[in-house]
Amino acid sequence: MFGPPGPKGTTVESDLSLILTGGMVYSGENKAPVIADVWIKNDRIVGIGNLGSAAANLVLDVSGLIVTHGFIDIDSLANWQVTR
Repeated sequence: MFGPPGPKGTTVESDLSLILTGGMVYSGENKAPVIADVWIKNDRIVGIGNLGSAAANLVLDVSGLIVTHGFIDIDSLANWQVTR
């Protein structure tokens, strides 16, 4: 998909910090979401797809949840006009 860790059967370096598995991933490119794993290392998304047996310090099952990068600002100041 967006950067798989390698061909099936290969060993992946285990210096990963976080893997989110089975989430509904939105790319922010106005495309339909996909169910995928997200591989995060050193505060960067380094892979999206089926990560298989990749290892990380923390693996979270996020099935049924939405996963997206940080473009959603829930603390937006856009509502200042409403309260004015």
